[in-house]
Amino acid sequence: MKKCRKTIKPLLKLVSLESRRNGIVEGFSGLAIGLVSGTLIGGLAGVLFAPAKGSITRKRSKRKLLRAKNTVEEGFEDAVDSVVDITEHAEDYVEESVEKAVDMKNKVGKAGSAAKKELTK
Repeated sequence: MKKCRKTIKPLLKLVSLESRRNGIVEGFSGLAIGLVSGTLIGGLAGVLFAPAKGSITRKRSKRKLLRAKNTVEEGFEDAVDSVVDITEHAEDYVEESVEKAVDMKNKVGKAGSAAKKELTK
């Protein structure tokens, strides 16, 4: 880990000096440079430290990507089903609430009429 830090610190100093001098490596361009360089370094490290032949690694990667795709699709379908269930329950709840509100209105109306009759006597 210390070797990595010793290697990375001078690189970071160079990048920061270069960005200060040119004023180019800022905002989006800095991000783009970081992404490209990270991709290149990661790809090189992957090739150098790959435990198997390229064809085997590609097959494994394809299998893992297909599994991940299936997992995401299943999760999405579950989420859609949950939303549908929640919507159905919400509709039922709203209908019940409306019915209760109408019943309460009728009861209050009857009570109000009865109270009015008592007061007018």
